[in-house]
Amino acid sequence: MSFSHTDDGTSEAAWAQGGVGELPELRLPVWDAETLLLVAVAHPDDETLAATGLIRSALRGGARVHVLVATAGEASHPHSPTHTPADLVRLRRDEMEHALDALAAGLPASAGPGSPARDRLTWASLALPDSGVAEHEDAVRDAVAAALDAHPGPAVLASHDPGDGHADHEAVGRAVGALAGECDLPLYAFPIWFWHWADPADLPARRYRRLPLTEDDRAARRAALDAHASQVRPLSAAPGDEAILGPAVLAHHERPFEAHRVSGPDDADAHRAAAVFDRLYRAQEDPWRYLSSPYEARKRALTLAALPRPRYGTVVEAGASIGVLTADVAARADRVVGLEASATAVERAAARL
Repeated sequence: MSFSHTDDGTSEAAWAQGGVGELPELRLPVWDAETLLLVAVAHPDDETLAATGLIRSALRGGARVHVLVATAGEASHPHSPTHTPADLVRLRRDEMEHALDALAAGLPASAGPGSPARDRLTWASLALPDSGVAEHEDAVRDAVAAALDAHPGPAVLASHDPGDGHADHEAVGRAVGALAGECDLPLYAFPIWFWHWADPADLPARRYRRLPLTEDDRAARRAALDAHASQVRPLSAAPGDEAILGPAVLAHHERPFEAHRVSGPDDADAHRAAAVFDRLYRAQEDPWRYLSSPYEARKRALTLAALPRPRYGTVVEAGASIGVLTADVAARADRVVGLEASATAVERAAARL
């Protein structure tokens, strides 16, 4: 995906005409003081743009919220004549503190004494290189896993949609999505730059749901965005110091709702494929009875008989499982590449072959 924040992008009017306001309404979990909402984002301000309503809903219900920010956002103005990357690190850290103050503003303390909403909203920066998170996905995963390990109660994850179009967003979203699958945790995946580059015709396939925002939530979002001043206003009048989030981009985040795609332990989405199939293969050596079923043996024979050539160079087998068909195809090919979601199945196939 190649786009720039300076591009005109898809207008908010086009999204409105495309039905974004008619998305099905999102049902939130029942928040309580035992629950942690862990929001993992790539840059300071992503939490405000995409998850204000989710964060405030959790705080309103008495839950704890922890925001993990992969980078300091130091690459937002690579050609700035007035601010070095180190300057931007300091500036954006201060902005993040003020933005979180705004996100917690006006919310009641939890039922327990001495627990105002802001005290239950914490954050940490992983200080990974801005625009280089894709090379550090393991670090994102490890940090999220450590935060989960430190929390003894139930947890809900929220992060970027891995199809958001921004490399850093997608890397964080992939890492968190994979961990959600492994740990059987609910996951809220949100778009940000999707609204800028995508076509409204792409919307149904995303399966987003609409989280309505109260007037107080919308006011908190405006105040938090205002706190991220380096992104919504120019650093100076000099070329290279322009605002990153212009009016056309911000229009997508002024809606009376935000959008999330929700998946849970019982959902068979792509994030959870490895975990779902690993559990299956751990429970059974041969879940589909490839080695013992006459039906499966006949199906393999028919598949091989349908191949028109006696021999092939390279064959790619999708869903190779424990490698039974793989072995048969290998007798008629120079090389077979088996693709399989489950690492447990791959280990079993490697042992067999």
